[in-house]
Parts: sequence; C-alpha cells; structure tokens
Amino acid sequence: MSLVAFVGDPHFGSSGQLGHTDPATQLNSRLLDYIKTFNALVDNFERQGVRILALCGDQFDSRTPPPAVVNAFSECLRRTIDKGFKVVMIAGNHDQSRSSRTTTIDLYDSLKVQGVSVFTDFGVKSFEDFHLVCLPYRDRKQFQASTNEEAVQAIKQSLATLTANLQGPKLVLGHFMMEGTVSHEESDNFSVNEIVLPNSTFDGLDAAFLGHIHNAEVLKRKGPVIVNVGSMERINFGDRKQPKSTTIVDTADIENFKVIETPTRSMFELAFDYTDRLYKTGITDRIIADVQAFVAENDVEGAIVRVAARMKDLDVYYVNQERIKELLLASKIDTLAGIQLVSTTSKQSRDQAITEAVDAKKAFGSYVKNLTESEAMKKSLVKAAEQIIEEVDGK
Repeated sequence: MSLVAFVGDPHFGSSGQLGHTDPATQLNSRLLDYIKTFNALVDNFERQGVRILALCGDQFDSRTPPPAVVNAFSECLRRTIDKGFKVVMIAGNHDQSRSSRTTTIDLYDSLKVQGVSVFTDFGVKSFEDFHLVCLPYRDRKQFQASTNEEAVQAIKQSLATLTANLQGPKLVLGHFMMEGTVSHEESDNFSVNEIVLPNSTFDGLDAAFLGHIHNAEVLKRKGPVIVNVGSMERINFGDRKQPKSTTIVDTADIENFKVIETPTRSMFELAFDYTDRLYKTGITDRIIADVQAFVAENDVEGAIVRVAARMKDLDVYYVNQERIKELLLASKIDTLAGIQLVSTTSKQSRDQAITEAVDAKKAFGSYVKNLTESEAMKKSLVKAAEQIIEEVDGK
C-alpha cells in the first residue's frame, strides 16, 4: 500500500494585497504564510507516514511569478524532497502561459529535479502499487472543441487510452471543474471556454482528486471517489468562511480517504450598515462601538481584517479612519486590509406640492426644505437659485 497526500492549488504569490512587508525578510507576509502552511502540511504528512505528495495545479498564482515567489516555492519543494517525498505536480490554468505552451513549472522538469515529476500534458505516473493519471488544465479551445460535450468526449478518450493496460488502482490527479460543484468564486476566475466534467468522466477508475475549485468538497464517496481538494490557503475574503483541508489516501483502502483540516490565518470582514439615519459627528463613535463588540466576540488576534461600512453620503466626511485603525491594531490583528466606506445618496420623496403650476422659486424652496443639509446651507442654496431663476426669467 501507499499513502498519498493531495494538496490543492498552492497559489504561491497570491493575496499579497492582504499582507504587509515583513521587516526581517522583506517578503510579503502572505507569502510567508504560504511557506509556513506548505511546510506544516509536509511535516504533518511525514508524521503520518505519507511519502507521495500530489499537487493539483496552480502552484503559482501568476503566469509570470516574481523571482522571490519562485524561490519561496522552490525552497519548499527542496525541503520536501530532502525529507524523502516523491512529488508529482500538474499544470493548472494559472501556471499556463496564454501566448505559448510554456508553463511556470517547466523549470522543475527542465532541471530534472530528482524526486519531482511534472505533467504539463496528459500522462501517467506509475508507482509500485498504483497509478496517478495526470490531467493538467485544459479548456475547450485547447481541444479545438466547439461544445463542452465534445471536450468531455476527448478527455474520456484520452483516459481510455492512458489507462488501457494499467493494472492496480488508478487515481486521477486533475485540474478541472465538475458538474454539481458548489462554487462561490467570481466568474472572472474561469475561462469562457471552461470544461465542466460530469461524474461519468471517471467511470472505470478508482478515484479523482481535483484542483481548480478553491472550496473543498467531496462530490462522490465511492464508485469512483471524486473530491475537490480545495485551495491550500485562503486566497481572498471570499474564502474567509471556507475551511481549508488536504486529502490523504491509502491506496489499499481508497474509499476511506481522510480529509484533514489545514490551519490557516483567519480572515474577518466587519460589515456594518448605518444607512438607517444620519449620524454626522457621531458616526465614528458608532463604528468604534461596533468594532469593539465584534472584537469582544471573535478571536481576531493574528487575523486579516477588513472593515466595510455603508452609510449616508454626508456621514462619510465625518469618519475618523485613524481611530478605527488604531483600535484594530491594538487588538493585535496581523493586517488591516482596508476600511471601505460605501456611501448611499439620500433619496428625497416626491413633494406632491411641486407641480408645473407652482412658481419656480416656491418650488425650489419647497424642495430645499426637505433636504438634510444645515439651515445655513439651505438658505445659501435658495439665495443662489433665486439669482439664477431671475437671470433666466429676465427679472
């Protein structure tokens, strides 16, 4: 038997905007989070006797990752190999260049890194007692298919050819979207030519462990097992409520696979709505009180926090963001990812007294009377409007 760990979408280099520069290393704190998470996973796998690590694609977040990001991932990979692991990785959509057939992970294939197998095309990595059927990301355009059905048929034919003479358990390592997937991700994350695979794609195989969808989800528990492994880390605030996990499989007992939750940095969005009325000079105190209440009920220490407050347009000018920032930093959060103030224009109800028969000055005076501006401002508006009306009317 073999124990295999599947890690989804490492996305090294992602979510830098949610971090800060670490003074000791000059690296982004989120990159340090990714390094820490990857290494902690490998240490856990080692303790459990795992010796094969399968990476489900999107090793990097960018198709042109900065040198610091490539170096960080490479050091994690070297550390893993030094521990005696065999590593298999496939190309995800973020790893592939749009202008050529090169990928961000070609480097590890070109250097012939011992212990690392790289698949940028469909293929099979065979071990003593099982086979990993590797399906890197493809879209309909890459298959020259005009419909999803055509692309699915092409994939099924490829699988049939790849596995025709294989004996023993056959586990798919892929980077595709499945039908019935519950995804809360932005549509911009996916190609207009996205291929959506039905469960029947893997009929005749033993299991499929897939990257690409960042929310971990077990789609089928047997005949065959199908699992969205999910992303290794929380990529953005859309992931803040999604637990992160990895999957460990015993090739002698595939259906009893284990899903292990991954400790990652917490993210909180403090969403407040103050559109019920105007607060003016009291708006900051109201926000401060709500932030204090949230901090008292939630463990925000070491977390990434964002404040999103909706309020009437006039209240925006009275918000003291520095006071809010100081309070959150004093709560020992790791990063304040922004204070977003969303203003809503106060809508005036239609004044039934204003009709075409009403004098222009009286009509404007009636309109101004219903505004929420100060009395001094209302008088200034009326005075200016009367001057304009007199000039237009020649009076």
